[in-house]
Amino acid sequence: MKFDSQEVKNKQQGLTSKKHKKTTKKRVKVVKYILLTLLSIICIGVCTGLGVVVGAAKSTPDITEVNVLPTMYPSVILDDAGNQMIKLSMAGSKRTEATSEEIPDRLKWAFVDIEDERFYQHSGIDPVGILRAIIDNLKGTKEGASTITQQLIKNNVFETGGRERSTGSLIKRKIQEWVLALNLEKQMTKDEILVTYLNTINLGGGNYGVKEAAKYYLNKDLSQLTISECAVLAAITQNPSANNPALHPEKNRQRMNAVLANMLENEHITQAEYDEAMADNVYDRISTISSSTANSSIYSYFVDALLEEVLEDLQEDAGYTYAQAYNAVFSGGLTIYSTQNTQAQRIVETELNNEENYDTVDISYSISWDLSVKKKDGTMRYYNQTAIDKYYREELENEDYRLNFDTKEEADEEIARFKETILESGDEITYENVVYTLQPQASFTLMDYTNGHVLAIVGGRGEKKYNLSQNRATNTTRQPGSTFKIVAAFAPALDTGACTLATTFDDAPFRYGHTDKYIRNWWGDEYRGLHTIRDGIRDSMNIVACKTLYYIGASQCIPYLQSFGYKHIDEQEDANMATAIGGITHGITNLENCAAFASIANKGEYIEPTFYTKIVSRDGKVILEKNQDRHRVIEEETASLLTNAMRDVVRSGTGVKCAIDAAPLAGKTGTTNNTYDIWFVGYVPNGLCSCIWIGYDANGITIQDPNMQKPFYSRVMNQLVEALDRGDGSFEMTGDIVQATVCNKSGLRPNEFCGDDPGGSCIITEYFRAGTVPADTCEVHEKVKICKETGMIANEFCPKDQVEEKIFRVRPNDVDGTEPKGTTPDSQYEKPKEECKIHNKDTATSTLPPETTESSDTGLKKVTVNGVELTSPPYALTVSAGTTTATIKATASDPNATIKGTGTKELAIGSNTFKITVIAPNGSSKSYNVVIVRPDDPTDPPTDPPTDPPTDPPTDPPTDPPTDPPTDPPTDPDETTNEEP
Repeated sequence: MKFDSQEVKNKQQGLTSKKHKKTTKKRVKVVKYILLTLLSIICIGVCTGLGVVVGAAKSTPDITEVNVLPTMYPSVILDDAGNQMIKLSMAGSKRTEATSEEIPDRLKWAFVDIEDERFYQHSGIDPVGILRAIIDNLKGTKEGASTITQQLIKNNVFETGGRERSTGSLIKRKIQEWVLALNLEKQMTKDEILVTYLNTINLGGGNYGVKEAAKYYLNKDLSQLTISECAVLAAITQNPSANNPALHPEKNRQRMNAVLANMLENEHITQAEYDEAMADNVYDRISTISSSTANSSIYSYFVDALLEEVLEDLQEDAGYTYAQAYNAVFSGGLTIYSTQNTQAQRIVETELNNEENYDTVDISYSISWDLSVKKKDGTMRYYNQTAIDKYYREELENEDYRLNFDTKEEADEEIARFKETILESGDEITYENVVYTLQPQASFTLMDYTNGHVLAIVGGRGEKKYNLSQNRATNTTRQPGSTFKIVAAFAPALDTGACTLATTFDDAPFRYGHTDKYIRNWWGDEYRGLHTIRDGIRDSMNIVACKTLYYIGASQCIPYLQSFGYKHIDEQEDANMATAIGGITHGITNLENCAAFASIANKGEYIEPTFYTKIVSRDGKVILEKNQDRHRVIEEETASLLTNAMRDVVRSGTGVKCAIDAAPLAGKTGTTNNTYDIWFVGYVPNGLCSCIWIGYDANGITIQDPNMQKPFYSRVMNQLVEALDRGDGSFEMTGDIVQATVCNKSGLRPNEFCGDDPGGSCIITEYFRAGTVPADTCEVHEKVKICKETGMIANEFCPKDQVEEKIFRVRPNDVDGTEPKGTTPDSQYEKPKEECKIHNKDTATSTLPPETTESSDTGLKKVTVNGVELTSPPYALTVSAGTTTATIKATASDPNATIKGTGTKELAIGSNTFKITVIAPNGSSKSYNVVIVRPDDPTDPPTDPPTDPPTDPPTDPPTDPPTDPPTDPPTDPDETTNEEP
C-alpha cells in the first residue's frame, strides 16, 4: 500500500491523538491482566504439582520394608454352599526360582534388550526412555517407559499397580514407584534385580519365571536354550495371553523378531547368530504339555475354567495386569466364591471316568511326544507328534493316517519306527517324553439356566496330570451336528413368525442352492414326503431343517447364533443352508452349546455362563462381582414352542434313550458326518441344563457306537437331578400361546377332505403363538373323480360304473418354486396328472354328463410378474436380490371371467406363494399358484455344501416313530470344516 504526503501526515496525527492514546492504555492493561492471570495459574499448578509430588514421595513406604517378591497369602475357592474347595498358593502354581548362574547371559540380554535396553546405565528410572515413550505415544504408537526395576516393583509391591480408578491415584502410585525404584537400586545389585524379575515375571500358561516356562514350552533346562528360544520367552512378557507361543505363535513371532533385532543392534549376538535364530522354526517344537509341568496340586477341570475366567475378569473389569492378577489369585489371600456344586462335580467326574460307559467302543490312545536330538555336528533338532503325522501324511502320502493306537505298546512301536528314519550314526537323544491320552474322549457341562451358574464341568476322561491343560468343554471347538437345527433354523423361523410348528416342507430331493449337490438325510437315500417342523425336530430331518433355513433366508441365522452365545460364527461363510445341520466353519464348544439351550429353557433369555459370583480381598473388600451379560434371544412363546417340540425328541424321536426317570426332559441329539462327534443337550423343568460330547481328539475318527452318548447322558443326568433335588415341576406352555386344528400335510386349516386322507386322517391339534394361526385352508387334499379302469382322472366318456370319487394329495411346489421331485410316501396318494385315455366318444356307451358348474373356457391365458411373462404352471419366477415387492398381472381365456389375487405383493426372502383365482360367469372357479422366489440377500445359498451323512440305522417314517431312535443327521467333512481340537 502507498501513501502520498498528506495521507502520511494524517496518519501521524491519528497516532498521536488523545483518543488513540487512551485506547492503547486500555489494551495494555488487558494484556497485563491476562498475563498475570496465566502466570498465577501456572504458579498455582506448579505448587500444587510439587505438593502432590512431595506428598506422594513422603507417603512412599521405606525400601527396607518393601518385599519385591510376591506376598504369600494363599487364596481359597469356595463352592456354592460356602465350603472350601481348594487352597491356592504359589507352592501349587507353576513357579520355580533359578539362580543367576543357571540363567544364561543370552537369556538375560533377550529380556533386557526388549524391555529395558539401558538397564545397566540408569539408576531405576530412565528419563531417555520416558521421553522416547512420550514421542512414540504422540505419534500414535503405544509404548511404555517402565524400567525392569519399576516393573518388578509394580507387579510385586503395589496391590493396585496399573489398575487405579483415578488419574490422581495413578500419579501417586507412579511417583512412589519411581522413589522405590531409585531406592531399590541402592539396596540390590543390577544382577539381583534382574534375576528376581526373571524369576517372577509372568510368561503365559500359568507359568511364572523363566525356569518354569522353559520346561513348559520347550522341555529344557535354562542352560540348553538356544538364542531363538530365549527370544521366544522374552517375547511373551509384553502380553502373556496374546503372545503365548503355544496358543498364538504368529503373535509371538512378531515380538520375537523385535527381540532378535534389538539383540543384534546392541551387539549381544552376532550377525551369524541372528541369521541362524531367524531361520530356526522354533514353534514346531514348542509344547504345552511336559512332564516337568506336573505338580502335587492338580486342579479339576472346573477349577481350571474358573481360574481362566477370574484371571481374565481381573484384567478386563478390575484393571489388573496379567502378572498382578496371577499374583493376586495365587498369593493375594483372595476368597473366590465359585458356582460349583461339589456333589454334582463329583458325579460328573465319576461317570466320565467310568469305563462301563465306554464298553460299546474299543479303547485306544493318542500321544503327545517330544524329542530333542543333538546331531553329530553339534546342532540340535527337535521333533514332536506333528512330525510323525506329517511324515506319514505327506512323505508317505497316507492321508488317512491318525495318531491313534490300540495300545500304548503300539504307539511306542510307531515312535520307534519314526526315530529310525530321522536318527543317524553319531546322533544323541538329549530329551524324550511321551504322554498317552485315552480315546475316545468326552466332555460334560451342567448349568443352572435360571442364573447362568456352571454347577459342574469336566473337560476330559482319564487321569488329569496338568493344571490349565486342554479342557474339551471350554476350549475345544467341534462341529455341532444336528443340535444346530434348533438354534440355526427352527428358532429363527418360529421367532420371526415366518413359520409355525405346523409349517410343512417336502422331504424330497433338494439341492444346496445353485449347486448339483443334494442334501441327504441321515437314514439314507429314502425320503418321507410332506412333514411339519415339529416332525423335523422330533426325527431330526436334514431336508426339513435346510428348507426351513432356505425359506426364511440363510443369513437370518447369523444374528441369532451370535445372540445365543456362539463366539466362533463366521458371518460370511456360515450364512448358508449347511449351517442348518451343523456344517459351520469353526465349530463350537460344549459350554457354548449348553448355554445356548439354557436360554431356550430360560424362556428365551440368554444369561452368560459363569464359574464365580464374587471375589473378596484379604481384608474383606469385594474386589469384583460377576456382571453377567443378559439379553433376550427369542420370544418367550418361541421358547415354549421349541421346548414342547423337543419333548417329542425324548418321548418318541431320536433321543428316546436319553430320557430320564427323575424328571421330564427336553433336548436335541446331534451327530456329525461319519460319526466323528456325537452330542446331546437337554434340560429339565427345574433349572438344570446339560450337554455331553463324545469324540476323538484327532478329528476324523469314527465312533464305533453312534448312540453311546444317549444312555451315558441318561445315567449322568438321572443322578444329577436326584442329587440336586430338581425333579419337581413340569414343562408348561407360557406366553401368549393358543391351540388350533390344522392339516399336517399343508400346515393350514383343514378342508373337508383332510380327515379322509388315504393314509389316515391328517387333522392334528398344534400350538401356535397368538397371531400366527394360519388363515388359509388346505390345498393339498382334493376330491377327484377317477376312472377305476385306468386310475386316471375320469373324462366325460368314462362309464358311470367305472367312475368313483377319491381323496388325493396334491404335492405343492417346492420351497424354491420348482415342481415336486422324487418318490416319497406322498407319491402313492398323489392326484393323477392325466385324464383317462382309453375312453372317448368312439368307445362311449354311457358317458358322464357334461360339467355344468364350470365354464370350459375359464382359465389363465397369461401371467406376468414385474412385466415378465411366465410359462405354464407352476408359474414360478426368481426375482433379483433386494426386491421387496412384485406386481402380478393375469389374463383369463374367458374374457368375461373375473380374476382375483393379482396386484402388488410384498416379498420375503425365500419362497413366496400367491393364489390367483379365475371365476367364470357361471360362478365356477379355478385357482392357480404363482411362486416368486426372492434369493437370500445379500448372500446366496452355499456353493459347496455337505452332502454325505453317516450310515445310521434306518427307522420307520414319522407316522410310526422308532422304538430304537436313530442318530442325528450329520454334515459332510468333505464339504465343511471340522476344527481340530
